[in-house]
Amino acid sequence: MMDTITFDFHSHILPGADHGASDTAEAMTILHTAFEAGIETMAATPHFYPHRHRVDDFLKRRNAAYDRLREHLDEKTPKILLGVEVLICPGIDNMEGIEKLTLEGTNILLLELPFVVSEHTDELFETVERLIYDNGYTVFMAHANRYPTASVERMASLGAKLQLNLEDICSFGERSRVKHWLENGWVSAVGSDVHHDEKIFKKLKKSARIVSSSLEKINRPSES
Repeated sequence: MMDTITFDFHSHILPGADHGASDTAEAMTILHTAFEAGIETMAATPHFYPHRHRVDDFLKRRNAAYDRLREHLDEKTPKILLGVEVLICPGIDNMEGIEKLTLEGTNILLLELPFVVSEHTDELFETVERLIYDNGYTVFMAHANRYPTASVERMASLGAKLQLNLEDICSFGERSRVKHWLENGWVSAVGSDVHHDEKIFKKLKKSARIVSSSLEKINRPSES
């Protein structure tokens, strides 16, 4: 029976790929700390902004960052899966190359909402709906706790799965929402969202206790 979180679904550990780990040394400190805390697999998910980035240029930079890091990986670092954290913009379902932004070996897209709530428009949610039902992607909503309940639950009603951050799960003010989302079966992944502070992994065991009813699913995010 699983009693811990082994899959970190959301991290910024690729050195120089975005505003996460600044260099290889910092990335390795994070990876070793994560491994010691029980993380076996970590998704490296640098930010992709459709209004700023071209897909191929972004992936070239991401892959180069991973190549620099890969030379230093050892038996005390988690397995790394390459992914992307994509900002949802209306119409990105028609963006050329979007299929290249899925989590390595899957059809999973990790999407984040705009932080400006006025941008949570019908057009934006219709884009998510098309990604799921017309394009066949499995959509995960990054750090769901950061958004208004109405936006999160609208995403869930469309079929998006929720990813929660360790820190947010442990927040006393979030317990009611987290419990509700767990009871509805919407939470399918947990992530550190680590950028620089490896101390976040100290919250791994507490987070596991809170999401214990969903641990098996969280440690094997489903595409179905």
